[in-house]
Amino acid sequence: MDQGYTNCYYAPVFSKRDYHKPPFSWENAQEPFPLCTYSRVCKEKGISDAIDAVVEVNRRAGRTVCTPAKEYEEEFNQKLEQAKDCVNNLGLLTDANAIDELSAHYLMLFPTYYAGEGFPIALIECFKAGLPVIATDWHFNAEIVQHEKTGMIYPLDRKELLADYIETLLQDADLVREMKNNCLEEAKKYDPEAILSHLFAKIEE
Repeated sequence: MDQGYTNCYYAPVFSKRDYHKPPFSWENAQEPFPLCTYSRVCKEKGISDAIDAVVEVNRRAGRTVCTPAKEYEEEFNQKLEQAKDCVNNLGLLTDANAIDELSAHYLMLFPTYYAGEGFPIALIECFKAGLPVIATDWHFNAEIVQHEKTGMIYPLDRKELLADYIETLLQDADLVREMKNNCLEEAKKYDPEAILSHLFAKIEE
């Protein structure tokens, strides 16, 4: 509209993967709570920031209260070695197991600053898994993740907030449970049927 166009329709990406069906397997989990990243492994996706934040949260607690799972292979491997007591790389997720694997986690960390970040389908699939996301306010993240409803958003220049938000949500399982249900509800907006039906309706107008 700002450019003077009035005949445009915006259709977001969608995922054809099935939803996770509650209950969530983390409900009876004990410390350490499982956190994850879900992206390609490159520095600009913020993988090192995710590892550093988890190490900081554990340092503050004086024990291992959370562990994350998951080019810059040499630096990545060094990070893994430095944090081997609380960090694991679980490798690739497949079409068959992605949603179930994601649903087994407490939170997803997405501290990306990747220049080519568009509309990350990873966020939609986390919602389908009922998995709240802590993400940087980068590109379209804040349009997808609703702060304190389906996750948390923090400014790129406030990296310390990643550890703060992890700590906050580790201490508030009721809020995380509410967020997980919100994620499943929000995911409905990104069903193929919902998006394509709106698109076809616009075409027929």
